[in-house]
Amino acid sequence: MNSNTNDWRLFVMSVIKEPNAKVLSKLQYAAIKNVRSGDDFLGSKIKQNREVTIPHIISKSYEVGIVENFALAAGIREGDYIGLHNSDEFLYKAIEAASYYLIYEYDPKLDAQLDEIIALIAAAQEPDGYLRTPHTIYWLRGHKPEKPPRWSRLDQDLELYSLGHMIEAAVTHYKATGKTSLLNVAIKAADMVDRLFGINKQIRGVDMIPEIELALVKLYEVTSESRYMDLASYFLEERGDASGHELQGEMALDHMPLREQPEAVGHATFAAYLYSGAADVAYQDYDTSFVPAINRLWNDAITRKMSINGGFGARHDNEGFSVAYDIPNLTAYNEICAAVGFSILNQRMFKLDHDSKYFDVMERTIYNNLLSGVSLDGKAFFYVCPTESDGNYKFNLGWCPGEYDGPYKEPMATRKEWIPCACCPPTYARLMPQLPSLAYAVENSDIYINLYLTTQAELRVKGQPITISQTTEYPWEDKITLKIQTEKPSNFKLNLRIPGWLSDDPIHGDLYRYADNLTAKPIIKVNNNVVGAEMVKGYAVLENEWRDGDMVELVLPLNIRRVVSHPEIKENTGKVALQRGPVLYCAEGIDNNGKVLDISIPDTATFDVQYEFSLLGGVYTITGIVDKLNAENGKQPHKLVAIPY
Repeated sequence: MNSNTNDWRLFVMSVIKEPNAKVLSKLQYAAIKNVRSGDDFLGSKIKQNREVTIPHIISKSYEVGIVENFALAAGIREGDYIGLHNSDEFLYKAIEAASYYLIYEYDPKLDAQLDEIIALIAAAQEPDGYLRTPHTIYWLRGHKPEKPPRWSRLDQDLELYSLGHMIEAAVTHYKATGKTSLLNVAIKAADMVDRLFGINKQIRGVDMIPEIELALVKLYEVTSESRYMDLASYFLEERGDASGHELQGEMALDHMPLREQPEAVGHATFAAYLYSGAADVAYQDYDTSFVPAINRLWNDAITRKMSINGGFGARHDNEGFSVAYDIPNLTAYNEICAAVGFSILNQRMFKLDHDSKYFDVMERTIYNNLLSGVSLDGKAFFYVCPTESDGNYKFNLGWCPGEYDGPYKEPMATRKEWIPCACCPPTYARLMPQLPSLAYAVENSDIYINLYLTTQAELRVKGQPITISQTTEYPWEDKITLKIQTEKPSNFKLNLRIPGWLSDDPIHGDLYRYADNLTAKPIIKVNNNVVGAEMVKGYAVLENEWRDGDMVELVLPLNIRRVVSHPEIKENTGKVALQRGPVLYCAEGIDNNGKVLDISIPDTATFDVQYEFSLLGGVYTITGIVDKLNAENGKQPHKLVAIPY
């Protein structure tokens, strides 16, 4: 099946070209290999992801048969397909996640493990480039001759979606190792799709889940093959176009053309991937006409439909958006995949319009939705992330009723060591290693500091090497220190994001607002001297001739704030949330005499903050005297203990 592998590798190497010079002149995030993270809060999570979570995901992929499916499809072993019909994507995402760490730091054991897995994937690919293990096992091998033909169920089989994640993994693996073993597979698959799909070609239609679009742009970036941009554009144009295929409806965002969609609807993860693909096409200057639409849809999602914890897609039935202001708590969905999806969308939106609001939203999502999806030991996961739990409602499902009857299927109200529909764990794992690089961006003579975590970044400004060392205990402490290293004096603008939570509103728009009148301003020092700064789109701009050893200090006051919701969010009437810096807090029964749903917070209540070294790996807790309500005694004073959500 793969006798032409060596010839194919030679072909791939011949088409890999230098990136578009015009695009390289635009804003670029720091290269992953050029940023080292430290041992602060986020740094420890990034390290744990590398050392614990990714090995756990790969181990589970072997245990539950995901890797085995590729051996079965390749004909290396005999047997029936194992697991859910979309299991291939879980392995592709794990490869992508692991490859990011190979960029960061070479690990020969991990490299060899990926080589072994990739060899199975290549062997499972059919001669014309088709790759979907359940189809190959059930149909090509004759196990189930009645299995529908390829591409006949784009609304169910997720063929293009799965290929999209394989392409993303292939591009990342190539960048990490220089090997073309998986990139060969990706190009062969993409060329097959290009032969089949398009106007005046054999097939018109789109996958239920957008993903192939952004993946094709990534493939274009390493090959400069314009056909892939054309194909990405085709899929963006085809979605919602009833003249070419039977529409799949709102959940798939295939109800009307993207440019015409008035509001964010459908599955939240699908939406994030679709908008991201459109943003990528615009960034490449291929087609910027999607930009007004994705701006409109982003604004609708953020200002009318986002959960207070930065979660997206509050409805269970479509794992996605409801009507404006319908944002439940107990039954909120807020899938971890959607948290990652909107994080990757926000970093793309920032590339188009250098506004701090995108990283403000991303920061809220990271600290209050994404990180809560993984246990302290890095080995158990939430699929969904509600903002309230009574301990009885078993919200953590992660499997498709009627389709799956294997291990780990029981729903729970706690995290699970594995989820049968395991899209979320590797999706989390592939975002975490990107955070240090996303913290820094350069365009011409501007350096942007987008996220605050201990890092050392090697950048180039107008061809000159600049190193920025960031030291902080954010989000627990309020001080961020930046040390600049440069071989010679250098003129550039240092743009420091002043988080939106420090303003009058906790997040962009009026969906949530502060109920108190506290005011606090950031303090900026350069070489111990307090300085002023012009504010441009939420960034404090420091323009200077910087010298080696210059120090910048940023202080972001971390007051405890009360947050209330827009009055149209009926479920939050009479409710208040506590927030300190970017971190949302919650009250749990274990800290509050077994119950929290009977707590009332008086307007006059005051709160203190205390660092607890032995709690949850070391966190700040919020305490204060509030009221406990009961029918017998009325109001009784109670010491509230709140922990980071």
